[in-house]
Amino acid sequence: MNALIKPIYLFGIDRNIQLIVGTEAYGNYVNILNFTFILQFISDFGLQNYMSRFVSQDSTNAKNTYSKILSFKLILSIVYFLLTLFLAWIWYGEEFNIRFVAHVCLNQIFVSSIFFIRANISGLGLYKTDSFISVLDRLYLIVLGGIFILSPALKSNVTINFFVWIQTVSLFLCFLTGLIVLMSHHFKFNIIKVSKSDLMKILTASLPFAMIYLTSAVFYKSDNIWLVKLLPDGKLQSGIFAASLRLYEAMSMISLAFGSLLLAMFSRSFMDKNILHNLLKTSVSILLIISILLAFSGYFYSMEINSMLYHNVDPYWVRILSIMMLCFIPGSINYIFSSYLQAIHREKLLLRIYFILALLSILLNLIFVPILKAEGSAWVFFIVQLLLFVIQIFFIRSELNFGFNSIMRQLVFISTAFFLYFVIAKYCHFAIFYKLSLSAALIFLMAFITGIARITEFKKFLALKKW
Repeated sequence: MNALIKPIYLFGIDRNIQLIVGTEAYGNYVNILNFTFILQFISDFGLQNYMSRFVSQDSTNAKNTYSKILSFKLILSIVYFLLTLFLAWIWYGEEFNIRFVAHVCLNQIFVSSIFFIRANISGLGLYKTDSFISVLDRLYLIVLGGIFILSPALKSNVTINFFVWIQTVSLFLCFLTGLIVLMSHHFKFNIIKVSKSDLMKILTASLPFAMIYLTSAVFYKSDNIWLVKLLPDGKLQSGIFAASLRLYEAMSMISLAFGSLLLAMFSRSFMDKNILHNLLKTSVSILLIISILLAFSGYFYSMEINSMLYHNVDPYWVRILSIMMLCFIPGSINYIFSSYLQAIHREKLLLRIYFILALLSILLNLIFVPILKAEGSAWVFFIVQLLLFVIQIFFIRSELNFGFNSIMRQLVFISTAFFLYFVIAKYCHFAIFYKLSLSAALIFLMAFITGIARITEFKKFLALKKW
């Protein structure tokens, strides 16, 4: 569902919105969106990941705990709304549009609430239901946005404000659906007073998750903000970077879905190290193959993709897209590693890693953006994702059982995959669809030859999923 619905939204709705309103206007919207996204750690405060792990490991008491945390979350949402408006007023100065920022903030509160509800649903082991709700708001957006975009009579009404409004409607409908699911499993929504002891317990448990969210949001989502802040044509550069990031985010839907579901599955397997480590190794192998296929397809055919999506072959746009495609290989695996570290209660380690990378991201943006503009942001994104990948592997290398032979198999597979894509892209003179199909077939064949993919591991993964 993620592989189908969310890319349709990104390229059918989101991309068309950018083409209709213009790259600069869309770039400004992304700038505001990411600003509110970074501060969303206040509204969420780690409650999503805390509840996902808590429900997975103690579903009996989860229903009672939910009511206590719900009261706390309502307070946090109000604090987030007011504080974001205040900080946006300081950051944007004369360009501060209180109505627009407030509306985007409201949408972010809905997003946070839906994630919170989904954490409880996945924690109950309802993975299929969680997957369905994860795409439901986008499904509503496709229907509502598609009606206006495809209708010549209504298309003139499409603006950025219109886009934000249909998001509000879609998120609200998705939010209601999630509530109904929890109610059907006897979750109560009583707003009760939280005692000081309960509050301190929740704060202590969720604080690491909140700081992880904040620090990761800085190096995942701050690039557009720095482009607008540091460059005279920052809104235009933000739009250009957002265009390339769109394909990265479309591909990330699969890895993000993997990470979200694996957090609950890792948590449920926490006491059985054998199952836990097998789940980790198998999920990494599966996602590595998928990542190679998607990343190299985007890298070697970046010019064709850019022409198809945005109707231009500007070398500047193509270079940015190529860099972002290479980012996807370490970036996608990072979702699994981060979920694993959280599930085994190593949040403090993950927080230290994220904090260092957040500071590095800010420093590198300050250096590269004034010189290279949006291309500089792409390089910063790549450097940070690669460093995160290497650092996380270092700390969980024993669980992955990475010996010399294993490392060599990975390197041979990646190198061979790159070479095959290069040869097919440069020397095979037939339609791109057939080139991609041939590349995919050969990559899967190489995965089995090098031992990256094994039938026995896939069977174990399916068994673990049922468990």
